[in-house]
Amino acid sequence: MVADLFKHDLVAGSFMPPLKIRQLRDLMRYRFKLTNFLSSEKNRLQNSLTVSNIQLGNVVSDTFGKSSMNIIEKLLKNPLDTTFDIEPLIHGSMKNKLPELELAIDGFITPEQAEKLKVIKQHYEELQSRKADLEKIILSLAASQMACFAVPSFLVVTRSSYFRLAPPLYIPQYYLRAIL
Repeated sequence: MVADLFKHDLVAGSFMPPLKIRQLRDLMRYRFKLTNFLSSEKNRLQNSLTVSNIQLGNVVSDTFGKSSMNIIEKLLKNPLDTTFDIEPLIHGSMKNKLPELELAIDGFITPEQAEKLKVIKQHYEELQSRKADLEKIILSLAASQMACFAVPSFLVVTRSSYFRLAPPLYIPQYYLRAIL
């Protein structure tokens, strides 16, 4: 029955977006997957620290911030030594939390756990790098096809300093200015 309707042009064909938009959608889906992988690795690293009784997450607001990552790096260099001076490793307002930080790193990391943490950290950093590479590709595609993306569902220019491509990518204007 539907085939008969289609034969007589009574059924509208399905909409197929232009190639560049399909490519952008594909890249955005892959970016979303990479973001999920990053979140998984963050959770895995946090869990491994907790298993080792390293409670950085209870003291710092971002376990993946500059100071925290410096401390984690130092812990991984020699997992059996948690009595090192952490003051040179921390930045800014974290210096006020020095006693709490010293208590937070007073755990025990087994050599196996340390190796696992190194692998997780390396994978996390690689994923960040790949995601940054992918975002450059997305930005160049968006910049080269700006007219195609004037459709409201793909590009919304707001009064704020952000462009909104398909969720959840937010692109600051200064990135687009660098490409354009």
